Amino acid sequence: MNIPMTGYGFILLILFTAASALVPGTLSAEYMWIAIAVVFFLLNWLMGKKMKSDPDSMAAWLSLSLFGLITTILIAFHLIAAPTAWLMSLWLIVIGGGIFAEGMANKTRIHLFSGTAMIFGALFVSQFTDQFAPGVLFFGVLGVITGLVMPSITNKK
Repeated sequence: MNIPMTGYGFILLILFTAASALVPGTLSAEYMWIAIAVVFFLLNWLMGKKMKSDPDSMAAWLSLSLFGLITTILIAFHLIAAPTAWLMSLWLIVIGGGIFAEGMANKTRIHLFSGTAMIFGALFVSQFTDQFAPGVLFFGVLGVITGLVMPSITNKK
């Protein structure tokens, strides 16, 4: 079990479940997406801090997260004409691509699988009636499962 990855999945599971429950009547989707983007950025920044031995990987994660954060803010404030539901596809591709690239670099099959699942999950976002439900499934449930089955970083080599 990889505790940081499992924790990452649990945080996102709770966040997207709360978003699904709160947005229909209590909060606006735009503000929820900004909050989600900030959480993604902070989680990836914390994960990046653990990658001090691999500065290229750390820089890649931070740049992907910053791109997602800025794009989310631009769409949430209607500076770019796109529906907020499109942001789920963006984040699935950005995070999934980063995880897939990490899997390629480290030759870890679990990262290759989960990254690929997220990227292909972006294709099916429009089939969900709730714009936050794919986050529950692909970031939350898949993140927790990945963390539970992935060996601990400290047990590697």
